[in-house]
Amino acid sequence: MATEEIGVAPDEGDLASGRSPAAEASGPEVATPSWGTVAQIAVVALGALLRLWRLDQNGFDNEYYAAAVRSMTAGWHTFFYNSFDPAGFVSVDKPPLALWIQVASAKLFGFRPLAVLLPQVLEGVAAVAITSHLVRRHWGPWAGALAGLFLAVTPIAVAVDRSGNTDTGLVLVEAAPGVGIESLV
Repeated sequence: MATEEIGVAPDEGDLASGRSPAAEASGPEVATPSWGTVAQIAVVALGALLRLWRLDQNGFDNEYYAAAVRSMTAGWHTFFYNSFDPAGFVSVDKPPLALWIQVASAKLFGFRPLAVLLPQVLEGVAAVAITSHLVRRHWGPWAGALAGLFLAVTPIAVAVDRSGNTDTGLVLVEAAPGVGIESLV
């Protein structure tokens, strides 16, 4: 036996797993989350709380984009042309995909203020989670938790994520490819 050749007694446990014979007999090892994982979850939860807190008081926030979302729910022509008016004559100054997400939410939940604002909140929370994850993978749990915390509590990030402005989607689109690039490296 290989363990006897190097002077290790067979009853001292498996050196590769680092578990004692008593632990091996007790069953499979249960993974407990590290403090870094708990911190990351807490940061994402804090980001969600700040973005959702009394969100209903904002109304539609930006009536210009809310009117565009309302007209884009009327038909495919206004939807694809990113139209502000129901006739499909005037288009909005934002990229169509950003408003299409709001239109999908308005179709799913009905045209209400929370349905228009919810996509920005979810995009902001996803950006916090992605930022925390990417920084954690390269610089450790402390740095990841701090990076996520900084994005989660930055006042302008919270304000924009709580508004009908579609700039939150841009932050998410800039952060999300980092996950794919990171997996290639």
